[in-house]
Amino acid sequence: MEKKFIAAWNAFCEYYQGKRRLEETLKQKLQSNLVGPYFREEADLVFHFARFLLDVFGDGMVHLNSPITKFYFSNYTGKKAYVDIDISDPKIFMTKNVSRQIFAEFKWIWRGIKKARSTYFTDIMANIEKDLEKLKCLKNLGICQKAFMCIVDEEPQLSQIQNKKQCWEKKYSVKVLLCTYTDVGCSCLNRLNDTLLFHPCQ
Repeated sequence: MEKKFIAAWNAFCEYYQGKRRLEETLKQKLQSNLVGPYFREEADLVFHFARFLLDVFGDGMVHLNSPITKFYFSNYTGKKAYVDIDISDPKIFMTKNVSRQIFAEFKWIWRGIKKARSTYFTDIMANIEKDLEKLKCLKNLGICQKAFMCIVDEEPQLSQIQNKKQCWEKKYSVKVLLCTYTDVGCSCLNRLNDTLLFHPCQ
C-alpha cells in the first residue's frame, strides 16, 4: 500500500511540474497576472493527485474530504474532522470501527504566498503542523494504518520544509512527501527510500 501511494505521488509530481512549466509559459505569453489554468486552488492539486491514486489503487478505493466522527469510529472523541484523502477498501468502507488503509493531508505553498499576504504563509505552516498532529492522533487510535503529509512547495527557500521533514516525521510518526517547484529546478522526494529526484525546470 505504501509503495503504491508513493508511486502515485511520484507520477503526480511529474504531471504537476510539467503543467506548472506550461502555466509559466502561458503567463508570459499572455502577460497575465492571473493564476491557472491547471492549478488555481489547492483543491485542484488534490483532485489531480486523486486521479493518479485511482489509477494505482482502483475503483472505489479513493475518497476525498472523508469525515471522521464517533459515528464511524467509536473510540474517536474529538470534534468532527476531515482528512483530505482516504484510501479504503470499498468492502469495509461502510463498516464501523474498521481501520482505513491510508489517510493523507495535502498542502500547497504557492509561489508568492508571502508577498500576497504575510499571514497566508504563517497560517499554512501552522496548518501543516495541525494536520500532522491530527494524522498522528488518528494513527495512534488505529483509525488509519498509514499516514502521509503531502506538500507541494513553490517557496522552498522560504519554508525550509526540507530541513523540517526529518524532525516532523520523528515527532509525529507521519511520512512527509515533498514536491518542489522553483525557477531553478524541480524535485520530488520519495521518502520510502530517501531518493531525491531532480531535473532542471527549463
